[in-house]
Amino acid sequence: GTEKIEAIDISCLSIDSVDVDTESFVGMSRLIMLRLGNVTLGGEYGHFPSTLKWLNWNSRYLDSFPCTLPLENIVVLDFSKSCITQ
Repeated sequence: GTEKIEAIDISCLSIDSVDVDTESFVGMSRLIMLRLGNVTLGGEYGHFPSTLKWLNWNSRYLDSFPCTLPLENIVVLDFSKSCITQ
């Protein structure tokens, strides 16, 4: 099940945005790569696995950095196509 997942790509190019709850990541203890395209996350960022090393989150709806996002093991952090202003 979910404990074996190491990488996820949720890229929504043909629609405006997809809403995903952070609880979807509970139990993904091996997740190391996550790519989000036009995804709006709801919920607590504490549900993100601490094993995450690579995060690419491009969303025109992301306008501020999620300061509660666990980053202790992040090696690659890419928000380059997001609209972060602060």
